[in-house]
Amino acid sequence: FSLFASIAIMCNFFLMLSWTPACLSFQYKYLSCTTKKSQIPKSDDTPKDRNFISFIRKIKDWIQIFFEKILPYFVIRPRFFWILSFGTLGIVSLFIVLHSPGLKLPDKERFRLFPRDHPFERYDSEFR
Repeated sequence: FSLFASIAIMCNFFLMLSWTPACLSFQYKYLSCTTKKSQIPKSDDTPKDRNFISFIRKIKDWIQIFFEKILPYFVIRPRFFWILSFGTLGIVSLFIVLHSPGLKLPDKERFRLFPRDHPFERYDSEFR
């Protein structure tokens, strides 16, 4: 079960890494007309407020540049690398699951999960 759980967690992680940017870019491109853009309120009351608002705007601009320019450059440009690496990962995973241990039913009526001297196995074989 732990092998299944770890493989499921890794698959979900890689799916999240690959599908989240695609879904977000789809949402931005096709569904952005339905959402309101957040505006930072303009306040000229004190220099402290102006400094804080300019700081927030700089952070917002940096985040926008990162997600619009830098991240797509590193995701879309090496697309053949991603296709090749994920394809290879899928083929190797299929080989490991189907060939190496082989998927088959247990050949004994009762199969052991632990060594014979483990308390759980002793309970099943001696005390039951």
